[in-house]
This record gives sequence, structure tokens and C-alpha cells, in this order.
Amino acid sequence: MPKLLKSKTRNNTTIFEIDAKNYILKVRLVNQFRKSTTTIKGNINCIKMIDKVEKTSIEITSNSISFFPMTKTEDIEETRKVIYKQVAQRSLIYIMSSEDNLELSTSSLLSDDLRASASLLYYSLHKYITGQLYTFLNEKLNINDQNIFFDEVDHFTSEIFFNEIYKPSLTFEDLSNITLNKENYIKCLQNSKKKSSVNPFKLISLLLMNESSFYEEIAPYLKILYKEIFNEEYTVELDNIEKKITECLTKEKKNRTPEIEVCAAIAYAFKNIINSTDIHSKTMWSIYALSLRLYWLRQTADYDYDFEIKTSVREMSLLISSVKKFIKYINKQFTNNGDIDDEEISGDAINTKFNEVENHPKNADASNVDLDNTKLYNIDSKFLLDNIQNSEIIIFMTAVHLDAEFDFENILYSLNFTENITNKGKYFIYESDNSFQFSINIHIDLNGRWTIWQDEKSLYDNIYTQLDLIKVFDEFKYTFLNVYQECFTVKYFPELITSNPVILRNDYNIQTYNVSAIGDIQNSIYIRKNLILTSVIREIKTLFNLNFGHYNSFILEGFNVYIHLEFSHAVFSTSLPFYSSINKSAFEGNSNDIIMLIGVEHAREYYEDFEHHINNSMDIYDTLSVNANNKSALIDYTQPIVTEISNLDDFLNNKPSVLAREILDFFNHIAYSLIEKGNEFEKSNNIINVCIKSQYCGSFPHATLGMWYLRNTIIPIEISEEKGNEYYLVSIDLIESDHPEAIDELHQKYFYEMARFYLYRKNDYIQYLKYYDQGIDLGDTLSSYDELIKTNYDYQSLTINTEIAVTLEGNIKPNKIKTTRKKTIVSQKETTP
Repeated sequence: MPKLLKSKTRNNTTIFEIDAKNYILKVRLVNQFRKSTTTIKGNINCIKMIDKVEKTSIEITSNSISFFPMTKTEDIEETRKVIYKQVAQRSLIYIMSSEDNLELSTSSLLSDDLRASASLLYYSLHKYITGQLYTFLNEKLNINDQNIFFDEVDHFTSEIFFNEIYKPSLTFEDLSNITLNKENYIKCLQNSKKKSSVNPFKLISLLLMNESSFYEEIAPYLKILYKEIFNEEYTVELDNIEKKITECLTKEKKNRTPEIEVCAAIAYAFKNIINSTDIHSKTMWSIYALSLRLYWLRQTADYDYDFEIKTSVREMSLLISSVKKFIKYINKQFTNNGDIDDEEISGDAINTKFNEVENHPKNADASNVDLDNTKLYNIDSKFLLDNIQNSEIIIFMTAVHLDAEFDFENILYSLNFTENITNKGKYFIYESDNSFQFSINIHIDLNGRWTIWQDEKSLYDNIYTQLDLIKVFDEFKYTFLNVYQECFTVKYFPELITSNPVILRNDYNIQTYNVSAIGDIQNSIYIRKNLILTSVIREIKTLFNLNFGHYNSFILEGFNVYIHLEFSHAVFSTSLPFYSSINKSAFEGNSNDIIMLIGVEHAREYYEDFEHHINNSMDIYDTLSVNANNKSALIDYTQPIVTEISNLDDFLNNKPSVLAREILDFFNHIAYSLIEKGNEFEKSNNIINVCIKSQYCGSFPHATLGMWYLRNTIIPIEISEEKGNEYYLVSIDLIESDHPEAIDELHQKYFYEMARFYLYRKNDYIQYLKYYDQGIDLGDTLSSYDELIKTNYDYQSLTINTEIAVTLEGNIKPNKIKTTRKKTIVSQKETTP
């Protein structure tokens, strides 16, 4: 159940932490707090409600709901209760449990565990309709959970079907035109033989009351099911159907097997599908057939030893696809019946959000689907191909088609026309045309399962990671889809579920090398390092919405930021490439070139060694720049980063990452340095905006923006004063949870910038002394202390021999300038501006 946590205040808003990953919960919260004057914008990740009349806004994300302006203290508990009423409803508990079962069913299918997949998929469907029943009673009939009186929703058994549904005179209208109210809902929905339970077939008809027109989307599964039941291709002829029904019903009940009964029930559903002229009626009977089959699969999965021959990967994949489409359809009906329409919130509650294909290096035209962002499922499985020698298999992954358009013959045809593909008979080999040598083995079977792997020989020759296998398979898909389009003149949009790579041999390592192999290893490391460097630049570009520069750089507001990546302090200490880079920059660099050094270590205990080598390198750079008389060298803008390998892995895998925060710090440092130099205010402001817009923005970019306002003499002094103070206070508010160890540093920096502003810009000596005193009182161990003392020298020069100097002389703190601090770097925390 979603858990409501305590409220907190950030940026003049009151935030309540909740688990709102479920789209339906977001919709309910919107409907709860929406007013007639509210405008709604956003997507499935963030919904924003803005009321320009009352000057309020509400923001709903996957983990919080926030209110602007701040909620009054006396109203917080009442607001908490209102939110809790939504997140604690039974309907939501069932629906979220349904989503979990659907995810587990999908991963079980990838693992080739058909028993688990069938069982979990059935419970996903059953829990979902139960949750929607509660939703209907809560929202349509205004009955709260405590006043709903039934024990359970029954299962989709053939017995209930024949007792309740099998009536030759029963029409779709009989089922769908039920008018429910608080008094009759139990009677209308109950199982006639078990009064305290709900008939699931009647419940389906209730959920399909509205215009249901998604029959065509689940029709492909019906063809598979028809063949399973009647052992022939789908036809509209009724002879076999009538025969199945008669065969069952002419027998005494005690002589009917469960399999005969369920086949007859499904046959009766097919009879109605074929005879119905109404698309809505066809949809209802189709869901009946699907539900009967799925319940029977769930039952037999528990005890039939030969279960695997009674179904297939292909049937289960289409079943999963059909259940997903049913859930998506009903979700849309319920949300559209609320206050939100499709135009207000863009996004899809079920499918993955797609990005533009042009971001992919292959720039494929065949698909608008973002295959790179396909969700990857963790599986625990053995290698799935019996006809491949698997003793040499080191790592593999698998993917399964859920789309009805999958055609095995067309796939094979296209594969044989795909560039970089070699047909090996039992499988294919795809060789990447990226800048590094990488090949993968690929197999596709009749059920739509891809198996992708690397063997011992491939990994012996090169050093690769699990991420490489994923990215090359993505590259293959783009290449293949282009060829498919050329071969059949249609665009193919496969719906794939894909696993994370599975390592089969943890004992695998490169045991021995002769002398000649060392050169190959060095070359492989060089290639891998360049690949990682390219990936880092691509992630930075995507994360901060920047443009590419050269192969090892990106563009940040006119600056060419060159990245130098080093692994291990031991390697860095003898790094010729880096020293070549700083030598070139010192002698030839210009004001648009910046070096970003990222040092990657195995553990924090090596940071000190790395930082020692980096400081030495920066000293060398400084000396070279002076000797070369190069005033354009940008040593002031260089803030090296030292991070752990795990942080780099998280960054490259789109996970929350310390490295992303450190890169943001680097950008903030550049903006800070530009402001300190007193020029390029436009550039520095744009860089600050890049930082503040990032999801990783912490407290210090706001402080830098405050500094930008206080020092920018182009803008009116009143705005400088107001905004400078405002953004520093925002930063101070954030730092308590962001970097509590730097609270005093930030406070003293704030006092220094305000004192500086009042002394040099506004000439308000009273205010200057106020902030000067507060800054000095924080102590001489903090970094802004010396700067404060220097302002005092200027203050005394400005006021000497004046009346104000005599009057206020007693208020001045004693001067004490400590020794210059040794230059160091920041590795895990942001630079205090």
C-alpha cells in the first residue's frame, strides 16, 4: 500500500511524500484537488495543476505531491487525511498488486517458466477487475470501502459460466444494460449459488458498459486459442463449435472432465463471437473466452506434469499482450469518465515513454519506437537453446515478441538481407559497425523468442560488459527494422519484452597471456575506454540537453568541454595522453576550451592518492600557462572529479548517480568562475539555468544565481538586491537536507556577498556592517573569511576622515587574515559558491 510520509517545506511549497507510481492514483489526486479554474499540464511522470485565478499550483510526481504556496500549519493534518483517503483505498491496493503480478508474469515468460507466467497472469487479471469493481463502487455509487458487503470476486470457472451465462436467450444487452445503485449492486453482481461473492463474468460486462471497441486488438489471440481448442485454423463455420458444446452438455455432469467443460464454455463464447454483429458484444465474449482459458491454464499449471505441451511461448506472449491491452482500455475508460481528458495529460499509463529515434547513432528510419529505452527484466534462467553448445556460453539475454504481427518467415527473410549478418545455420552472427569490434550471436525461433549471447572466444579476444551486449542488440534491432521495411515496404513496430543479460559462468576470467597478447589487451582497453568516453558524453548531452562537440567533447554555452577519463591513480600518474592534453591547452588553448578530468577509482580509500596526482597536474598546467604567457588558458574553470566505478556504472545505466551530481557541480563551478571574473554574465546565467533545470540540482546553483544577481551591475540595483537575497535564502533552505556539512560555509558566503553588495554597489555602510559582522562571527576557518577581511580594508579606505567612520568605528571587527588555503579539489560534494 502506498505510504504517506511526513510533510516538509521546500522552495515555498509544502511537499507530502507518497508512492504514486500508479497512474490511476495520480488521476485520483488530480480529481480530488482540481477546481473549475485549474489548468492541467504534464505527462505520466509529472502532472501540474495551475490556478492562475487563486495563484496556486499543485504538482504530482511518482513520489510526492506538493502545494504552492505553502500549506498553513493548521491545515496540514487535514490535507494529509484527504491524500491518505486516496492512497489507502482497496481499489488501488488490488490494482497495484495486479501490476506486480503482470510484471512477474512477463519476467517468468522470459525465463521460459510457462507455469509461473500463466498463474501470475491470471491473478493479474483477477486482481485488476476486483480493483476496478471497488473503483466503480467508490466513485460511481459513492460507497466507501467499509460499506461494501461482499466476500470476494469468484474465479472464471466453467461451472459459473454454464450456471450464470449459458442461456440461449441471453444477449449482450441483458448483461451490459444493468443499472446499478447502492441498493441493488450486490443482487445484480452476485453469484446465484454463492450470494456473498461476485460473478466475474457479470463484472466483466459491467466494466465493458461503455463503447468497447478493442475487439480487433485481441482478435489475434483468439486465432491461437481457436486452434488450441479445435485443432484447426480459425473459421467462422459453426460445425466444430456446436459439436464441442453438444459433446459436453449431453453428458451427465459427473462424467464431464474439467477440460471438456472449459472447452465447451470457450466454444460457446466463440459461437457468440461469430454470430454477433455488434462489435461491443464481440469484445465481451472475447474476454470471456480469454478469461476461461487463462483460468484453466492457471489450474493445470499447478498439477499437470505435461503443462508445457498444453500451451506455448507464443500463446502466453499473446495472452500477456491481450491482458495488457484490456487493462489499458479499462484504465482509459475510467480516467476519461473522470475530470481529465486525453488532451490535458500526454502519456500512456502502460507503455514506455518513447524518445526520438534520431538520438540513436544508427538514426534508423524504420521505427519511432525508442528501443534503447525498452524495459529490461531481471531473470534467473539457464541458457535456453538445447541445440547450441552451451559449455562455452558466458553471457546471454533473451527477448520475446508480444506483437501479433510477428512472422517467423518474414523475420528470416529480412535477416538474410541485413548488413553485417552472417548466417551460421543454427544461428546468425551480427558484427557491430561501431568504432569498436563487437559481435553477438543471435537466434530466433517460431514462437518469437530471440536469444542473444557471447561465447568464450568472443570475450577472450576483447574486454566487454553487460551494457555492451544490450547496446549492440539495440543497434542490431535498428539495422534489422530498416531492412524489414525495405523488404516488405511496411514499417514494423515490434512489441518486445527483453531481459537483462545473464552471466552463466562466474568463474570465467582470462587466465594466462603470453607476451604478444599484452599488446592486444592494451589495444582492447584503449578501445573500451574510448567507448566509455563516448557513452559518458552521450549521457551528459541527454541529461543536460546539450550539443555534441568533437568525439571527446560537448558544447556548454559556447565552451568546448573536453573530457579526459582516467581509471586508477596508478595509471593517471604516468598518463601521457593527459599531460599531452594539458600541454596543448596551456600553450594553444583559447578561452573557449575547458578540460573536464574524471578520475575513476575502485574505492574511496584511493581518492587521496588520485587527488594528489591531480593537484600536481594542475600545478604543472598553471606553470605551463604562465611560461607560455597564455592568458586564455582556463585553469580557473577546471574542477577535476574523482568518483567510484559504481557511480560511473550507475550514470551509464540511467540510474540515480553521484557522478551526475558531480558533473552538475562542474558546470556550476564554471558559472561561478565567470561571475567572479566579472564578465560573461549572459553565459554564466545560461549555465546556471542548465544546472537548475536538472533533476540533480541541489542547493549551490541557487546560491550561484544569487551571486549572479548581486554582482551583475547591468540589471537595476533594486532587482539585484531582491533576487540575490531571495536565491541565497532558497539555497540555505535546501542545504539542510542537501549538504548539511556545508551549512556554515554557505552562510558565511551569503553574508560576504551581501556585505560586498552593500559596500560596493549600494554604498549602504550600515547594512554592510550588519552582514560583515555576521560573516566574521562564523569564524576564520571558513573559506569566505579572508574575502570579508579584504572588504573591511576597502570600507576603511572609503570612510576614512568621514563622520560615519568616527561614529561606527567601534562596531568594526578586528582584522585578521589567515594564510592562503592550499588548492584542493572536491570529489563528493558540490563546490560552495
